[in-house]
Amino acid sequence: MAAESEGTPCWADATFGDIEGAKSFYGELLGWTYGESLPEFGNYTQAYVDGKAVAALMPPVPGQETPAAWCLYLASPDASATAAKIREHGARYWWSPCRWAGSGRW
Repeated sequence: MAAESEGTPCWADATFGDIEGAKSFYGELLGWTYGESLPEFGNYTQAYVDGKAVAALMPPVPGQETPAAWCLYLASPDASATAAKIREHGARYWWSPCRWAGSGRW
C-alpha cells in the first residue's frame, strides 16, 4: 500500500463522555463498525470502514472530564523532520514524535 501524501489526514482520535452514544452516532453517520475497547489504552476503541481501521474513540481520562474533542493526525514521511519544521515556524506540539503501540511513528 502506498504511503499517504504529506499533510493528508490519516487518522483521528475522538474523546467523548458518552462513548456508546458517540459510537452509535458515528456508526450511523459514517458507517463505522468498532473493535473491542482496549482497557490497557484507556478503553480506546478503533473504528473501521470496510475492515480498515480509520479512527478511534475513547472516554475522557478519569478526573479530567473535558468536552468532546477530536484530534486529527496528518501524514508525514518523516515525523521528526516535520516536528522540526513545526518548531522552526513558531508552532508548538504537545509531545515529540514517538512510536505508538506498533502503529507507526506519531
